[in-house]
Parts: sequence; structure tokens; C-alpha cells
Amino acid sequence: MNAGTRAVFAASLILSACALAPQRDALTAATRYSDALNARDYDTAIELTDPEVLSRIPPSELRTLMAAIFNPTGQGAHDEVRSVSTEFSDSVGMHYFVANARTGKASDSLQTETESYYIVTSRDFGRTWRVVDIGCVDERWIRGIAPGWNGIPAAPPQAFRVIEVNASIKPLN
Repeated sequence: MNAGTRAVFAASLILSACALAPQRDALTAATRYSDALNARDYDTAIELTDPEVLSRIPPSELRTLMAAIFNPTGQGAHDEVRSVSTEFSDSVGMHYFVANARTGKASDSLQTETESYYIVTSRDFGRTWRVVDIGCVDERWIRGIAPGWNGIPAAPPQAFRVIEVNASIKPLN
């Protein structure tokens, strides 16, 4: 084990000791974020958004984007948190991947399903957690948030599907 690896390992142990249950706390933050989106509470969702995202997308634009995705017209998306990864730590903080699924109604006969993930990060030893929710997260975003990420744990798979719903309701005679 080289000196850099030892330092990251030691930092990880120290960071994990500062937060009593960091995996649970990261999952709780992700769930609060998801619940806020589903409730169209964009102020709370933006409050839980990682500063790195807010440095690239101003809060007013992020609010507009969230409202477009989770619009209240009955065809908006619904977000669901699925699972949380093992921790990965670096000199920036502690991080988790949290898998999520987002469903939406594109039309009366089309439904969309997106499988993706958040990156949930604490830069203050687990006292606060922030969420990176970018629909197309790739390695550049991961490394922008967690520059020491070495591919372990692997990022959850992402997928997008359009499902045609062919159903009709016939009146009873």
C-alpha cells in the first residue's frame, strides 16, 4: 500500500468514525431529496443539492428544470430511491451512490422509466449530506465530485425505457 492509498484509507476510517451511520444518513438525505421532488418542494430539493451542481446550474434555472420534470399537471415524473452503495472516500469527503428510478407519463399511452443514481456527498465528516442529481451522470461528474474515486464501488447502471401502454376501458352494459 503506497503513502497516498494509506492516507485515503486513514481519512476514510477517521471520516467514518465521525459519523455514526454515514450510509444511513446518506440514504436519508437522498430520500428527503426524492420526497421533496415528488412533493414539488423545489426549495428543499435545492437546499439538499450539492454546491458543485449549483455552481454550474444557478438555483433559478435548477428550479425551472425540476418544475419541467415534476410538473403538477398529472404527467410529471415520480422519483423513487432504490439502494445505496458502499462508501468511497477521498480528500474531498465521503461519498455514496444511491440508485434511483424515475417514471413519467409522456402521453396517455407512453410511460418513461429512467434508472439512474445520485451521488450523495458529505464534506464535513458526515454532519451534512448533499445530492448530485444529474440525469446523465458520467465519470467526469463523478470525478468532479469525488476526484479520488477509483471505480470502486462501480457506479450503478443507467437505463432509459419508453413503455407503450395499450389499455382501454370499456363501459359496462
